Amino acid sequence: MADNEVRPIVVGVDGSEDSIRAARWAVDEARLRGRPVELVHAYTWPVPMVPLAPPPVDWTETSLRQAAEALLADVLAKVRADAGREAEAAEDVSVTVSAHAGPAPYTLLDQARRADMVVVGHRGHGGFAGLLLGSVAATVAAHAECPVAVVRPYPGGRAPDGLVLVGADGSPASSVAVGFAFEEAKRRGAQLGVVHAWRPPVRFWGGDEPSPDHVHPSDLESGQLRQLQEWIQPWRDKYPEVDVRWMLTVERPAAALVEAAREATLVVVGSRGHGGFAGLLLGSVSQQLINHAPCPVVVVR
Repeated sequence: MADNEVRPIVVGVDGSEDSIRAARWAVDEARLRGRPVELVHAYTWPVPMVPLAPPPVDWTETSLRQAAEALLADVLAKVRADAGREAEAAEDVSVTVSAHAGPAPYTLLDQARRADMVVVGHRGHGGFAGLLLGSVAATVAAHAECPVAVVRPYPGGRAPDGLVLVGADGSPASSVAVGFAFEEAKRRGAQLGVVHAWRPPVRFWGGDEPSPDHVHPSDLESGQLRQLQEWIQPWRDKYPEVDVRWMLTVERPAAALVEAAREATLVVVGSRGHGGFAGLLLGSVSQQLINHAPCPVVVVR
């Protein structure tokens, strides 16, 4: 892609309600970013019901592509109908479609190289009820070269007003996530909640008295807040219009973010924070969020 070409928001769709929800979310995000949207569907040869059986005569490359194009046309019609109801102009966001032969995860990872963002539903067709996260979403979030939004449904179907949430731990991945979250909060005119989970030192004394070295637990928390504010200050200087809410917790990071996300319209998290092993491409906090958050989650790296 040429440097001056506008990168699209790429959405993986398979006709499921989750993927249609992802496409609708992507159009709203594209409106904020001034980006086009491309709906992408990957198709492969169906697996025969009987091992080694020949494929049905109507399974041809042409028929499979035609079915993929029909699916994309149906999703596009639904997305445009929503845009017409919800936007001042139905065509304020350019939405195109493309069908690709090959497995969905690899298709989307290839498309991610030229995308501003990849958007997927949290589970598509073929998922068992016990699987909280579809394999496509997990693979793309772990490996894509651009931010990945996993669109999870809001409780009650409606987004809460105004809060963008980001997890901050001082790691390089967290740093990228914080910058992304500030930009999102600015676009949306939203408050930014900065969640920082910290662990007090192990206490070998009882009660609520100061520790033997005369450091009170409240002083430790104040120190954590000052450290967090100093670390975030460059982004506050860059985005002075963004109102920041400081959210310190001694809970585990994933649990704290999932709980705080109940009042959020979006959660942003780095692909891997402190404590991650080099071989883990997606950290445990990111995995927990895209499995359990009550709102869309953007994973950045």
